[in-house]
Amino acid sequence: MESFSGLNARVTYERKDELISDIYHENSKMRRVDGQIWGRRFQGIRSNIELCKAMSKTYKEYPNNEAIFLDKEFEKSKLSFEDVVINRRTTRIYSGDPISKNQLSKILYLTYGITMSFKAFGQHGGFFHAPEYEIGPKAIDLANDYDGYQSFRAPASGGALYPLEFYIVIKNVEGIEQGLYHYNVRLHALEILRKGDLEDEYSEFTFNEEWQKKASVHVIITAMIDRTRFKYLERGYRFVNIDLGHAMENMYLAATSCELGCAAIGGFYDDEVNKFIGIDGFNETAMLVANIGTHTDRDASPLIKSNLKKRE
Repeated sequence: MESFSGLNARVTYERKDELISDIYHENSKMRRVDGQIWGRRFQGIRSNIELCKAMSKTYKEYPNNEAIFLDKEFEKSKLSFEDVVINRRTTRIYSGDPISKNQLSKILYLTYGITMSFKAFGQHGGFFHAPEYEIGPKAIDLANDYDGYQSFRAPASGGALYPLEFYIVIKNVEGIEQGLYHYNVRLHALEILRKGDLEDEYSEFTFNEEWQKKASVHVIITAMIDRTRFKYLERGYRFVNIDLGHAMENMYLAATSCELGCAAIGGFYDDEVNKFIGIDGFNETAMLVANIGTHTDRDASPLIKSNLKKRE
């Protein structure tokens, strides 16, 4: 055991000589000696047109399940971008009141939705950036042309591979029944996995904390890690976690723009969450959960519009 002072000069803790995270980080480093190997690997991927087409459409879908289509037009926020960033806070106090379908649509779209599509593959194959493109929700329609268009989404993603999936536990949303849903990115829709009040079941694997039970929506974010790892190998796991951070911050900001509270939760029983949504925990695994809801007291919330004028 040794004292570790990597946090700052005043904080120390006892640690093992070697942690699994140390071993992983060391073995996923990129070094100059590996440059030619990586170059050949990427060139091989780029020259495989069918693979590139598949990479441009990394969506999970439940085609046999009933789907609820979400709104593609959203109410404009009263807050400026500066207000949204300054007022973003983790919120653990909720009223239990419903949120609107439009608010949920907006949050999911701005978190992980398709925000741009462009013609990427010509009639003779080959990947290229053509001037024919669409931005905003209209880009969703172009994404349905599997062979013709490359789509990008709201957050940054390593290699534009988008390894994350979103499962939504609806508790109190106007116009949507309670249950478990999967967010279909391609269609901007919610696919019904199970109907009914799942609050007690959900609470069991998130430590039964009372404050979470008053959230309107619970979100479970999973990762299909091999979407990224097949290209970037061991280093790809780093990128998946970076992607997760990008997407979660988008969710925070989108919720704040709707004057709603949001809280990411890292503490949960992984295998129980995986079983709850019906995934194997290996090819796809839970990474993070989050809560979204209305505040109990609007004036006491962090969402008080900022005064950005200079002090005189």
